[in-house]
Amino acid sequence: EVCEGVITVTALDPKPKVVTLSPSRCNRLLGADIPKGEMVSILSSLGFDVEDKGDELEVTVPSYRLDVELEADLIEEVARLYGYDRFAPSLPHGEAKGGESSRLELAGQVRELLTGFGLTEIMTYSFDSPASYDKLLLPENHELRRAVTIQNPLTEDWNILRTTLIPNMLNVLQHNAQRQHPDLQIYEIGSVFIPAQLPLKELPNERLTLGVALMGHYPREWGFLAREVDFFDLKGLVEALLDGLGLACEWEAEEAPGFHPGRCASMAVEGVKVGVLGEIHPEAAANWDLPSRVYAAELDLDRILTLVTGKKRMEKLPRYPFVARDLALLAPEDVPAQRIEEVIRAAGADLIKEVTLFDVYQGPQVPEGHRSLAYSILYQAEDRTLTDEEVEAVQSRIITHLKSELGITLR
Repeated sequence: EVCEGVITVTALDPKPKVVTLSPSRCNRLLGADIPKGEMVSILSSLGFDVEDKGDELEVTVPSYRLDVELEADLIEEVARLYGYDRFAPSLPHGEAKGGESSRLELAGQVRELLTGFGLTEIMTYSFDSPASYDKLLLPENHELRRAVTIQNPLTEDWNILRTTLIPNMLNVLQHNAQRQHPDLQIYEIGSVFIPAQLPLKELPNERLTLGVALMGHYPREWGFLAREVDFFDLKGLVEALLDGLGLACEWEAEEAPGFHPGRCASMAVEGVKVGVLGEIHPEAAANWDLPSRVYAAELDLDRILTLVTGKKRMEKLPRYPFVARDLALLAPEDVPAQRIEEVIRAAGADLIKEVTLFDVYQGPQVPEGHRSLAYSILYQAEDRTLTDEEVEAVQSRIITHLKSELGITLR
């Protein structure tokens, strides 16, 4: 009534599986010297039929050993019953080229320099939250908001891959400030993830990045009073870092979201932009409840890596004395000090060895819209002692160029 008809089932007699085992290859892979007879004994005790074919063993696998398919499976069985504790430890044969990659070497150099400058290294998660970019005052269409979304985030607060290190550094500053540690100088070397397009069709561009943040005061030490960190501390620190890597830095005013207007600059090496630094916007700092001004920098280490040559150029000690002269200039306040230095060096040609800005003043004695800049200039020739007449001629040429090109006069 339920199932009509007849079904005939006959027992199947599957063809036995045969695997060839080479005793010499077995010993070579295991790094042991197991006699062939012992291999036969081990496999036979496990229910395998073993036939000696001279240099090889022909092994018939029992029907219930579905896990044995290859010679490697037989070698594993031999090793298991022979005893892993009987294998003598030994170094592998052969030579391999070791060493760190160029990225790791650069990260190590940066880490050594910044730690030597007195900064503390931090390590944060590679995750972030879109709310962090709101707190950082990034516009809705800003490229840093184009982040990769994580399908299975640890929490809703960590649901994207970070595109900048700054929010996580501000989180660290906030965490410490709330625990009576308001004076911090920190850095982080980590990856940011920049997608080529969204939704993802390929892996995002993972960029090795350096972040630096300063907050609060430098500690009081013997001979030095505690003082608040400022923009020029961070600028000098970045310059010293790049100098330690053998790179010269150029600066240009920048208006970057998240930074204080007028207190932000981009840095370039050989015309290639490598990063940005400045004071964090006061509203952004307030969003993190930070007690004082914060200065932060972010540098693209992958881009810097392409500019580092690793070559150091030696210079012999000068044989002839230098001549020092000062210039007190009255300059329009919108003329960058770097541009002034460029004109001074160009006018002085090879005789100028060093140009240092040592004073900036704006006050009652300075016309409105201007500022007073004082420079110290060192003159030196490699083949002779300079005369006063030569130095005065170069000094006059510098003053002429400053006036004609930038509208700058002597104070």
